[in-house]
Amino acid sequence: MIRASTAELKTHLGRYLRMVRNGETVDVTSHRHSVAKLVPYEDEGPSITEPVRSMKELKDLRGLRSGRRVKGLKLLLEDRARR
Repeated sequence: MIRASTAELKTHLGRYLRMVRNGETVDVTSHRHSVAKLVPYEDEGPSITEPVRSMKELKDLRGLRSGRRVKGLKLLLEDRARR
């Protein structure tokens, strides 16, 4: 495993990414303490998870209804105005 400080990683990011692409693992440190690990990406492909509920239960589910009408656009514009 290769160790690199955050400053070293920022300076030579391309070099470290090539190392990871070639199978190396990079331990990223900050003030000599490990903060992250760069590992090669493994594409496992899509996974299928069996449903926890039966199809009958899923078909019987009902959506939640609000007790009052909600004006989505108004809420969105108010939220954007606050930011």
